Amino acid sequence: MSNSGLHLERFSADNADLVLSWRNAPHVRANSLSNAPITRDAHLAFVAGLGARNDRHFFILHEDETPQAVLNVNIKPDGSALWGCYIGGDGPVRPGLFPILIAVSGILAFDLLHASALNSEVLKGNATPQKTNKFLGVAQSGTRTQTREDGTDIDVLLYRVAAGDWPDIRARMDKILTRRQRDLLADFAADPAAAII
Repeated sequence: MSNSGLHLERFSADNADLVLSWRNAPHVRANSLSNAPITRDAHLAFVAGLGARNDRHFFILHEDETPQAVLNVNIKPDGSALWGCYIGGDGPVRPGLFPILIAVSGILAFDLLHASALNSEVLKGNATPQKTNKFLGVAQSGTRTQTREDGTDIDVLLYRVAAGDWPDIRARMDKILTRRQRDLLADFAADPAAAII
């Protein structure tokens, strides 16, 4: 890549090592529905399977030349979308990165994929997305319990944004983003398809 700004790079065999290192990072496994380690072969099989589908979209988010996080937006049979993310690296999360991930996911879901709603699932112990959702006015739509591979049960909080509510939530993001972050999102929203490589 040679352009500045926000770019999405699709999962591929070429970026498998980076993505897999993030997927297996302790902080990612601890906040994932499945906490079992992922093998390289399993990840490559997953990537190969994505190529045959048009309802599941997995990306690395780059800001300028630097990979920042992974996000996915998957279209469900009812026309809604389910999104998720994890942030790469071992250091502290950059301020504004999580709202940017929400914004990019919403732009993909509503503007590019024309979803009726955007859903997400957050583990009860994962406080950062819960606080951000609360600030943005993203409504909690329910809860459920899931059993992990190791036999432990985890509580999952469900969130939902209807397409009609998205403009207000998107506007609230501007209150917690820097001017540069707002400009990056505006450029991305102007032509999201062009930002996918």
